[in-house]
Amino acid sequence: MASNQKLYADAGMNLDELFLETLVEFFVAGEPKAKGSMRSIPFQDKAGKLHVNTFHDTKSGTAWERITKLAALESWGSRPTFKDAVRVDLTFTLKRPKTVSEKKRPQPIVKPDIDKLARSVLDAVTGVVFADDAQVTGLVATKRYGSDTEPTGVTVRILR
Repeated sequence: MASNQKLYADAGMNLDELFLETLVEFFVAGEPKAKGSMRSIPFQDKAGKLHVNTFHDTKSGTAWERITKLAALESWGSRPTFKDAVRVDLTFTLKRPKTVSEKKRPQPIVKPDIDKLARSVLDAVTGVVFADDAQVTGLVATKRYGSDTEPTGVTVRILR
């Protein structure tokens, strides 16, 4: 039993029973990019007043986020955003580096971090499929290496 399923079972809940209906499922092709960490740089204006400039430190993540949002828009269509609790299942398929054998590293235990990959997708679909990412009450995210013939990307499944 997976650890998240055990947590729900310990609480007397079955995750699969809570979310039965798939609202939307789609695949975003390309190399998944993590949402960077927020950086803040303090600065003073000419009058001596202190300000803070805050930004994400990853530029490539924003392009990936836009592609993911477009895929969500295409799959979701013109339906209004969902307003109730959702579960999000994410499967990230990464390309195995040529220098890394399956025996040496069977799973991608290196960057990008799965939480930052998930945040990138959640931010992209917020406002498209569901109104607020606070509605996400279940999240299952995995990252794996794909086969040589398998495309890289993420499979997004949102359930209610």
